[in-house]
Amino acid sequence: MQFKFSAGEKGSAGKPLLAIAATFIAEYEMAEGFNPSSEELHAFVNANAVFNCWPYWREYVHSTAARMNLPPLTLPFFRVRAPRPAKQKRLRAETGLTKKLEQQNSSKE
Repeated sequence: MQFKFSAGEKGSAGKPLLAIAATFIAEYEMAEGFNPSSEELHAFVNANAVFNCWPYWREYVHSTAARMNLPPLTLPFFRVRAPRPAKQKRLRAETGLTKKLEQQNSSKE
């Protein structure tokens, strides 16, 4: 996951005064025999992986700004919002991925 943050003077369209960027690697294991489609994997990356990496990005921005002796800088919490109609297809893919995982986990018990 790649994240970028920049800040500048209010109303200025010039170069930012502060720019912070980071890349996080999130590794996951799948249940044996589970073979999600590329659409399901894409939905997982765009939802769960971002959600899982966000707290580390938030802390990184905060601590980097503090080490630069800047005023406290805290990014907002990651928010999950209700999907817009164009995102319904992606939501169905995410739901399908969740159902497959639940089915596989329940069959192993």
